Amino acid sequence: MKKSSPFNPNSVQSISGFDLNLKVSMNYLSRYFKGWRELDFISNGYPLLKEYIESTNFYELHHIYENNDYVLVKMYPIKTLLMQFKKTKAVNIQEESGKIFYINAIDKYLKKINNQNKELKNRLAKLNKKEINELALRIPHNSPSPKSFEKFSNSLCLSKKEFIDLSNYNSDPLLIYLINGKRFSYMAINDTSRLFVDLEKLPGNDSLEDTQGFSFMPKFAINPHDDNIVKIRNYDYPFQDPNYFAFLSLWTNFNSTFESKVLEISSKENCRRVFVISLHSFSESYISKKFPKAKRKCPDINIILSEKINPRLQEKIKRKIYNLDHKFKIKTSFSFPYHDTYELLNTSISNALCLTIEINKKIYLEDIFSPKIIANLAFLKKFLDEFFIYLQRLK
Repeated sequence: MKKSSPFNPNSVQSISGFDLNLKVSMNYLSRYFKGWRELDFISNGYPLLKEYIESTNFYELHHIYENNDYVLVKMYPIKTLLMQFKKTKAVNIQEESGKIFYINAIDKYLKKINNQNKELKNRLAKLNKKEINELALRIPHNSPSPKSFEKFSNSLCLSKKEFIDLSNYNSDPLLIYLINGKRFSYMAINDTSRLFVDLEKLPGNDSLEDTQGFSFMPKFAINPHDDNIVKIRNYDYPFQDPNYFAFLSLWTNFNSTFESKVLEISSKENCRRVFVISLHSFSESYISKKFPKAKRKCPDINIILSEKINPRLQEKIKRKIYNLDHKFKIKTSFSFPYHDTYELLNTSISNALCLTIEINKKIYLEDIFSPKIIANLAFLKKFLDEFFIYLQRLK
C-alpha cells in the first residue's frame, strides 16, 4: 500500500538524500541493491510466497516519485526471505511437484534480483559518467608562408615583395599566440598562404564571392595600401593552374584530416559534444570597403554561432560573452560584420557544433602590414581562455 508523504525534494536535505535521475530516495536505492523489493515483485501465481513474506510484517517505508507525487512504499527484504522460505518452508511442502514448483520459482526470483541489480548499476554508471565538451580548433589562414613562394610562384603574377605584402594583409597572422593550446583536443593550423589556396572555400562553389574571383584558388586579393582589388593569378580558371592538383591536395588533406579528428574526438565515450572553433581576424579598412553602407562600428571581436546550436545553448553562450565583455572591456558582436560560420562537411557528426571567432586586427597587432603582436594582451588572452573553459563545461 502506498500513501502520500509531505516529502519536499526541493529542500537541501531532501536533494542530498534523493536521486533526482532515478526518482527514488537514497535509502530506497541502498535497500534495492541488498535485494529489497515491494511485495508486488512476487506475482499472484505464488500465493505461499506472498503470504509468507507479508506474514513476517518486516518492512520499511521509503520514498519514490510516482504519478507526479512523492510517495512512501513498503519494501521487504525479499531476497533474504526467499532464501529462508527455501530452507524452512519449501522442503516441508508435501507434494513433490509443489515443492519443485516453489524451489524453481525462488531460484528464478533470486536470479531476477541479481540481474536487476546489475542493470541498475550499469544505469547508474552511465548517469554518473563525467561527460565533458571537447574543443577542436582550426586556423585556416594563419601564415603568409613566404617560403612557399618559390615553389608555387608560377601560379601568381606577383613579385616576392608584392606576394609578402598581400599575403600578410590577407592572412590571419599570429592568432596562435592568443590562445592556450592545452584547451583543445586537436588544433589544425594552416601554414600555406590563402593566396595559393583558401581552405575555407569549397572547390566549385557557385557563391557570389566565388564568381567574383575569391574562390578556393582566388584570382584576386585586397591591396593593403589602397584597398583596391588586385589580380594575383596568371590563369583565369583554376584547372589551368599548373599547381591545381597540388593546391587541391592541400585543401583536401587539411579539411579531411581535421574532420577525421573531429569524428574521432566526438566518438569518445565521455564526450558530450565537440565545439569546433574556426579562428580568424579582420581589418576595419577591408570591412569598410566590403560593406560601404554599414553604419555600425566594427567590434573588437565578432562571433558567429552555427544555426545547429539550439537556442538554449546560444542564449547561454551569449550571456557568457556579455559577462566577459564587461569584465575585460571588450566589445563583441554576434554575426557582424560577418555572419557565416564554418560548418563540417561530414553532417553525420551529430554532436559537433561550429562557431567562428573573428578578431579585429587593431586590438592585437601593432602593424597589420608587417604583423607584430601588441606586447600587453593579457586581457584578450584571458577573455578567450575563460570563454574556452566555459565551452568545455557548458551543459
